[in-house]
Amino acid sequence: MRAILMIVALALLAATAAAAQVTFKDKQIDLLITTGAGGGTDTQARLVGRYLQRHLPGEPAIVYLNMPGASGIVAANHFVHQTKPDGLTLLAASGETVEPTTLHNPSVRYDPHKFALVGGTNSGGTVLVIRRQALSRLKDASAPPVVVGSVTTRTGISMGLWGAEFLGWHLKWVYGYPNTPALMQAVERGEIDLTGTEAAAQLDPLLKSGDFVGLVQSGRLLDGKFVARASYPDIPVFAPEIAPHLDDKSRAAFDFWLYSNEVSKWFALAPGTPAELVAAWRAAFDSVGRDPDFLAQSKKAFGEDFTLVGAADLTLAINRLADSSDAALAYNRELRVKNGLPPD
Repeated sequence: MRAILMIVALALLAATAAAAQVTFKDKQIDLLITTGAGGGTDTQARLVGRYLQRHLPGEPAIVYLNMPGASGIVAANHFVHQTKPDGLTLLAASGETVEPTTLHNPSVRYDPHKFALVGGTNSGGTVLVIRRQALSRLKDASAPPVVVGSVTTRTGISMGLWGAEFLGWHLKWVYGYPNTPALMQAVERGEIDLTGTEAAAQLDPLLKSGDFVGLVQSGRLLDGKFVARASYPDIPVFAPEIAPHLDDKSRAAFDFWLYSNEVSKWFALAPGTPAELVAAWRAAFDSVGRDPDFLAQSKKAFGEDFTLVGAADLTLAINRLADSSDAALAYNRELRVKNGLPPD
């Protein structure tokens, strides 16, 4: 084991040393975006790209190319099969492109495990808030159920399904609000006892009112572990809370849900890109994450808990998501149906 670790360490040192000699001076970088202009993936890609240009050695020009279609499949296929692994093309995609439901599409001609991942973004994760007066009913099956309000169940609010299944939460779902503003109005009218969102603009007024408390949060991945959002350090992180209650089957299904929420926007170089080029890109991406101007601009645009995700954590999350089995997906569908929600 010591010999293997030494070999890995030497390889990393060699790649880092080689990366120090890399320059993109007088080069053009094509930043290929899997969505159309104006959406979340496009907006984040252009902001990160602007600062990558400053931090890449040689400060190359960056050209933005939008190639929307089929949940990112069109752009990802083109990226893998039509671009050279020379470090001059960067893919910007969303989690949808590497979700198992997308990967099962027969038109997919890429393997997420082979991307040379540079880094990603994360907004901090969903926080579930519960009306203070409803807390005593949360695990009391003899009392009226705690009413959960949701726009859809394809977000972090699905923590409620897992809480009902394994933590004894006594819930009733009200599903299908047209949008978040309508959901918040229902909360204010007292129709809903429990809901969740990533947006601090909705969370903070509820928590500051004193009528609601933070129940759990999905958190964010840092150094291989899920940790609390910086803005909500005292709200428990859900994964450690539920982990002791899971068996192998349910844990695989929970991992699918967990990492599907963690993988937001991500950036990658083509499979086969030389290690020194990958190292140079990753170093530039890490430098962007420490850039005071970027931090100010990104938090202004996307919220206080917006952060960059390093290549190691992103690789872990995407691999775990892409490896999700059909059984894990089926388990999640069954959990929704059991709670009276649509399967998808």
